[in-house]
Formats: sequence, C-alpha cells, structure tokens
Amino acid sequence: MKINSFNQGVMVVNKKKYKRDLIVFPDKIIPVWIRKKPHDVKKKDIQEILDFKPDFLVIGNGKAGAMKVSNSTKELCKKLNIKLIIKKTPKALTSFNKIIKKGEKAVGAFHLTC
Repeated sequence: MKINSFNQGVMVVNKKKYKRDLIVFPDKIIPVWIRKKPHDVKKKDIQEILDFKPDFLVIGNGKAGAMKVSNSTKELCKKLNIKLIIKKTPKALTSFNKIIKKGEKAVGAFHLTC
C-alpha cells in the first residue's frame, strides 16, 4: 500500500480517494475508522490493529493534530513492542510510506480533518 497524497479531508491510497478517517494495513484498507470519541484514540479503537501485531503503528492525528492518543494506548503499544509514531497527518503519511518502503510490517491509522 502506498499513500499517494493528502489534502484536508481527502487521502489517496493506491490511487483511490478516501474521504473518511481510515486504517491502512499492508493488504487491506478499512475505509471508515470510527472511534467512540472522534478526537480520542483508545485501545478499543485500534483493537484490530493490535490483533494484527505490526512492528509499527503510524497514527496521523489530523491536519492540526487535534486527535489525541490516550496514555494507556501508548503504554499498551510499548508493552506489545509496537513502535508507535504519532504525527500530524501530512507528516504521518510520509513516515508511513518510508517505513513501508523499507519492507517493515506497519499499519497506518489516519484522521483526515482537524
């Protein structure tokens, strides 16, 4: 999977447009990533990612960085040896693409607005 571009509210992955928050796995895309609280990421919001056991989890927390990742979620990733990268979405997609290009097992979860 390669993220081609991002503009406020729109991400292009493998030349297909997505207009909702999404999760990018190596072999599939979850086109609508819904969290219990839209600007807060908890364990339940990333359970499928945790079950996949990636080496890296890249979270794009929005264009302005408004979405927060709970401390308990950060600690859980550390406990599971998942390298967690949290950046504003434009920078997160760049990190994700670099990690994927190296052949690492990574998942990206992206908030496309604020």
